[in-house]
Amino acid sequence: MSNVKILVVEEDDTNLLTLEAALFNLGYADWLHADSSEAALEIIKSNKPDVILMDISIKGNLDGIGFAKAIKHLGVPVIFITGFDDAETHRKAKVVNPNAYLVKPFNNLTLETAIDAATRSFVETVSTTEENFESPPSDVILKDCIFIKNGTSLQKVLFADILWIKSEGNYSIIYTEQKKFAIRISLSRILERLPDVMFVRVHKRYSVQIALIDRIDTFYKELYIGKNNIPIGRTYKEQLLTFLNKI
Repeated sequence: MSNVKILVVEEDDTNLLTLEAALFNLGYADWLHADSSEAALEIIKSNKPDVILMDISIKGNLDGIGFAKAIKHLGVPVIFITGFDDAETHRKAKVVNPNAYLVKPFNNLTLETAIDAATRSFVETVSTTEENFESPPSDVILKDCIFIKNGTSLQKVLFADILWIKSEGNYSIIYTEQKKFAIRISLSRILERLPDVMFVRVHKRYSVQIALIDRIDTFYKELYIGKNNIPIGRTYKEQLLTFLNKI
């Protein structure tokens, strides 16, 4: 079980139960809950957490963004968890430089990666300040592969081994035959760096390796890679079929 101390700031009971279940399944046992900025502040004063999972819409004098700004001097990593995915909210949240911005719904892998990255980043920042250690490098995209940050090392993943990529807020989940990886970069940013002759976007949240498509069901608007079905977005259907007609 993880010994990371987590403060969850969430006012909606349904969302709280979902988050509780996710934390339990991931092995996080030490966490507290607050539904308002005032309650959250009291908990932080008496029991400083290692990381805060913060909904943007909370009760109290401050919303999640305002509260994150007010406690920034304490140095506690903040992960925003929100249903808002509009540009204006992103812009406001960016000002306080959160460790992650997760848009509901998200999967457990994304949450675990965000918490791990936030706590690791905090430890590395302290270590660098106190002992002048260098932090490990971030994810690196090269000509035919991507090196994904994993603790103090980088894991090489060949483009040819990527089955598909799924967007999860400001994270992307890379799926391979053996494993999946979460990296803190948007799907649009990744696609800018990947060979456009290898990957095609088929949905707002999905991009697939073209050569691995086994079947396309135009009626149900989905495609198959092996036994895995991927949805095809309405606005991407014609783009996909036109692209396939060219090769």
